[in-house]
Parts: sequence; structure tokens; C-alpha cells
Amino acid sequence: MSYTINCNANDVAQWLRSDITPAFQAIGLGVTEAIRNEISPYPAQPAKPVDHWYERGYGQRWKRKDGSIGGRKTSQTLGRRWMIASRGRMVMVLMNTSTYSPFVHRAEDQTAAHANTGWVTDTEAISRVVDSPLIDGLVGTALGTILR
Repeated sequence: MSYTINCNANDVAQWLRSDITPAFQAIGLGVTEAIRNEISPYPAQPAKPVDHWYERGYGQRWKRKDGSIGGRKTSQTLGRRWMIASRGRMVMVLMNTSTYSPFVHRAEDQTAAHANTGWVTDTEAISRVVDSPLIDGLVGTALGTILR
């Protein structure tokens, strides 16, 4: 089986003169959103210990000797603090503005407690997206747009 591709040098020159930045920005945004979708879901809440626990959206809680519940409202609501920003024409940045985010999601800094609970690291999320067919689809769409 054989096939032929006819390529006119004038057409190639015209394609290369077109601004391909929007196509690459679309790829970058699509990949970044996919990584955010992998890393941002909360794992299942661990079983609540009898005397102290962490309550999502609130912070540390504990049971006092008199039976009342004490606590510190320290939660920065990690799940609501994801942002995607553009840094220049070809760079997309995914960030979380909570101060403790590195200890939850950055592979090098993740605590054993967060790993044991099932929090996804940045490295795991990126690997899942890179290993998926998503990037091929985004690049194919972008190339189709550029070559039209």
C-alpha cells in the first residue's frame, strides 16, 4: 500500500507565516486543565479517630474530656484554590495558592499521611495525562487548524 502527499512550497511558506501561537496555547490550556482534573479531586475522607481528626473545610478537631468538640479553623480549602495562568505566549502554569499545597501534591514534599490517604502528586497527575490519548488529540486538532 502506498500513498502520496503533495506539498506545495508556497502553501508551506504561508502556513509558517501564520501565527501558530493560539493553536499552541490551546494545547497548553487543554493539557493544563487535564492535569488539574487529575490532581484536584479529594480522596475519600479517612475514618475519624475517636479523639482527634481533620475536618475538611474546617481544620483540626478534637474531642474534649467533657465531650464537647474543640478545633482550629485552619483549612484553606485546597480544592477551591486551583488556578491556571498564562506566563507569556507559550507557557501555562497550574498552581494552588494554599500554603500547604506542596505537602499535599508536590511529589518531593508530600507527607506520608497525605500519600497514605491517597492524594495524587504532581508527578502522578502529569504521567496520567502524558500517557493518555489527550495530547495526541489536542495536537491533531491544532495541526488541523494551522494547516487549513
